[in-house]
Amino acid sequence: MKNLLVIGGTGFIGYHIINEAKKKGFSISSISLNRPKKIRFHKGVKYIKADISNFTILKKKLNNKFDYVINAGGYGIHPDFGKKGDKLINSHFFGLINILQILKLRKIKKFVQLGSSAEYGKTNSPIKENNICTPKTPYSIAKFLCTNILLNLYKEEKFPVTILRLFQVYGPKQDDNRIIPYVIKKCKKNKKFLTTKGKQTCDFCHVDDVVSAIFRTFNKKKKKRGNI
Repeated sequence: MKNLLVIGGTGFIGYHIINEAKKKGFSISSISLNRPKKIRFHKGVKYIKADISNFTILKKKLNNKFDYVINAGGYGIHPDFGKKGDKLINSHFFGLINILQILKLRKIKKFVQLGSSAEYGKTNSPIKENNICTPKTPYSIAKFLCTNILLNLYKEEKFPVTILRLFQVYGPKQDDNRIIPYVIKKCKKNKKFLTTKGKQTCDFCHVDDVVSAIFRTFNKKKKKRGNI
């Protein structure tokens, strides 16, 4: 049986990744700061509660061997610089480094990193994958740092990584603080809701399409590794 580790398996995207992985017959472990909400709980999953930015604790709890790793972890909020922004960068970047130090010497067949369109910074649409990245916020900087460390690891050690930069993922069991469930909830209650002026152009990706793309990377040939 193939062993899968989902970092952030208790989150919205993590829940759907695990849902698909169960259908495909994976043995699944999830590592997150907290236990899953009731609506995102999966039977048969090994839920590990740990702060991945704490190397000592992580090493004690993450002692299995994994064939596949999907990093869907990190804070869902986007704070400004300061205490909360620093904590976000610490969680994303140093958490990833800790994971790599513990796992990279094992025989991982694929490591999938979920990046973000925010890595490109403020730029006009349409965005191309090879656009120059100018991240401005703690969240986007953290994601961009992760991208670079993984790409360097691929170049130096052929680490089997694929990076997917996601644009506005939505779907069932998403928290109400995201734009689509927020608007739907307000409309159902016939209440007013805050919006921007609506002048920006933005893609939305359904979570089922995102999960499908993630698992397709598992079957890509070696020459496709190290790509964004």
